Amino acid sequence: MIKNHLYYCLFILVITLSWSCASLDDVLNSSSLEEKEKLALKYYNEGDYETASMFFENILPYYRGLEKMEEFSYYNAMCSYNKGYYIVAAEQLKNFEKNFPHNENAQYAAYLSAYCYYLDSPKYYLDQESTHNAIPYLQKFTNKYPNSKYVEECNKLMSELREKIEKKAFENAKIYYSTKKYKAAVVALGTVLNDYPGNKFTSEIYYYRAKSAYELAVKSIESKKKKRFIDLDTACKLFIKHSDKENKNYSKWMEEISDIHYKAIEYITLN
Repeated sequence: MIKNHLYYCLFILVITLSWSCASLDDVLNSSSLEEKEKLALKYYNEGDYETASMFFENILPYYRGLEKMEEFSYYNAMCSYNKGYYIVAAEQLKNFEKNFPHNENAQYAAYLSAYCYYLDSPKYYLDQESTHNAIPYLQKFTNKYPNSKYVEECNKLMSELREKIEKKAFENAKIYYSTKKYKAAVVALGTVLNDYPGNKFTSEIYYYRAKSAYELAVKSIESKKKKRFIDLDTACKLFIKHSDKENKNYSKWMEEISDIHYKAIEYITLN
């Protein structure tokens, strides 16, 4: 009985949705331009951006060269933004600012376009192509509108994106340490330091670089040991020089590195 009732409810839902879609198609195909314009604005103001965008896409070709083209182009772009179609919205907002530079929403559209690229940036452990692409758009906005109220926010967003790229690079390099490929770890961690000087993870990078240099030295064949212990001595000194005392791991790391630094000095002295 209950099963039959569920099937009946599902049947009614499918019929209702089909009727709604058919009704919407009928309105889009048969209503007057004025009526579709009213419906587009109605759905937009009600927050039904999916339906509103269907109407805006339908009527926009009829307004080319007319005053309402500006208004409806903006609303259509905002529909894409509110639906979460960020790359589509970014292009639409960018075109809006380009085509209507004197519109009161032009600057906001330019900012929101750049912000859409920021929103498209994934978590740090995923591919960061979108992150790399987002930074120039935000920078372009700050260059074009240096006095805009959105400049401070753009600078914060760029810092966040750069930090994400730096973290990705660091975590990739740290994998070599985790997998005991210490020679590769020393090189990769050094590359991160060169590519991103002064980054947020500097202390931790120097820590893992010193730890990698130690493991590489003690596991080396005799003919390579002295040079690698000298390299370890340098790595330890760099950690001590660049370590951040405010880091919660500072004391623990300093104790570890001081211990292996002592071993490096002892080996160099005796050999």
